[in-house]
Amino acid sequence: MYLFEDTKFSCNFCGSDTIFGVPEDNPNRAQTLGLTWSHTFSPTVLNQIKGGYVRRKANFVDPGSEGIPEFFTIDALVAGFGAFTAIPQFFTENQFQGKDDLSVTKGRHSLKFGGEYRRTRNGSSFQADRNGNFASWSVEDLITDGMFTDQVDNYFGSGANGYGGWYYAGAAVNPTNGQLPGFYRGYRANEVGAYAQDDWRVSNHLTLNLGLRWEYFGPPHNFKKDIDSNYYFGTPVTPITNCVTSAGVPINCNANPFLPVNSPFYAYEATARPEVRNTSLWNKDLNNFAPRVGFAWDTLGTQKFVIRGGFGIFYDRLYNNVFENIRFNAPFYADETAGVFVSGVALGPLKQPGLMTIPFNSNARFIDPTLFPNGLPKPIPRHIDQNLVTAYYEQYNFGTQYELAKDFALEANYVGTLGRKLIGILNRNTYDGRTSGAGPSIRPNPTINSDNARGNFYSSNYNALNLTLRKRFSHGLSFNANYTYAKALDELSDVFRSKTAQISATDVQNIHYDYGPANFDIRHRVVAASTMTCPC
Repeated sequence: MYLFEDTKFSCNFCGSDTIFGVPEDNPNRAQTLGLTWSHTFSPTVLNQIKGGYVRRKANFVDPGSEGIPEFFTIDALVAGFGAFTAIPQFFTENQFQGKDDLSVTKGRHSLKFGGEYRRTRNGSSFQADRNGNFASWSVEDLITDGMFTDQVDNYFGSGANGYGGWYYAGAAVNPTNGQLPGFYRGYRANEVGAYAQDDWRVSNHLTLNLGLRWEYFGPPHNFKKDIDSNYYFGTPVTPITNCVTSAGVPINCNANPFLPVNSPFYAYEATARPEVRNTSLWNKDLNNFAPRVGFAWDTLGTQKFVIRGGFGIFYDRLYNNVFENIRFNAPFYADETAGVFVSGVALGPLKQPGLMTIPFNSNARFIDPTLFPNGLPKPIPRHIDQNLVTAYYEQYNFGTQYELAKDFALEANYVGTLGRKLIGILNRNTYDGRTSGAGPSIRPNPTINSDNARGNFYSSNYNALNLTLRKRFSHGLSFNANYTYAKALDELSDVFRSKTAQISATDVQNIHYDYGPANFDIRHRVVAASTMTCPC
């Protein structure tokens, strides 16, 4: 089997965060190759071997927009133009897969055994902020290249409002050499799975389904060495020491009474540091065992009233975007933003000539001490918890099926899913009261800004009642009508966005405070479909 798909999406104004964007092309190509070999050893023993290769390529780019920054205004219009700071992007995914399944029928047992191996080779270039981004105070500044407010300041005197022409400006740079960062990454990973299953017909009325699956999702590694780093939690030793203020001034950690200096939770954070690694970005998780059990009971032996139920554990592979953003970690990447609220220095083209260029080539300026007299801004790490494990779901169901009349069946099913050790973002480098006027703004870890940590911090809960009335096709008519009453609860519905639209939970020490209806919670749902033959 071979499948080929080639598509291209183009939009004249979609390549920006703002109203007036540059053109964007989104070419996509997918290829799939599959081979299957089946061999019958005997009437009761069948083996099937499958091999496959999948390649997908998706890019987000327009050659005509290369070198164009993104521009915003801070006034009420909130208008701008230019290129989206997250493009260009290039993604190529390759997956090689081999699988073997053995089926054996022995008496009342239908046995299945199998295993599979997957090798992933993913290449991507996420060139965030390579072309810079600029925000002006007003539309007037935007159309005068930032000179309007500068001239107003020069004429009237700066006073309290001497902001210059630019509100902020930012760009990506490699702090170690002042060049563009290396955006390309080629991640490799190994994944393995194995299972055993027994469908046991205990009697003519009862069938049991018993199974066990094991899965392993190996931590990825880059094919090129010494370019990836991760932040790693330190030790739980308390009390926390070596605190500094937001201005970088050493201070007694007890200066802010809200800082829990004796908390091991924050001690781990306070001693977290970056480390360049070529393998084992996080620890291997080898105990992903997933039992499955189910039953079907024909209560009357007439196949008119059947009771079914089951339980299973299902593991959820970490999707690539969660870990691939470690390309934005120190020491080889920084997205530095300078502006009045960052360094206290007013920016404008008269004060910083050549900062904004088209095509943009001023990345090296964003580690220039003249832009950052108080030192470079502290990094915001994309931090993968080194103790990360595979998230999983516990799914269970119980239901009945009853034949109301010939060709009519009524079903009632209870379905539940418990999400456990779900992965999401949590800013651990803060605490309740950190910005309170009762004390100075002290972070537990003074070497970084917010900690964009990704770990097993969250959970979820879904329960539903599903009613179905079904008519098999007869006399030219069939239909299927479904009603679902459900409730979905969680602390986080999206890995990258909390319920408060912030980067983290409301209270990092009490994540369950955010527990409530999920963003996708739908209480009532009705779906119906019908097929009818035309009598004409």
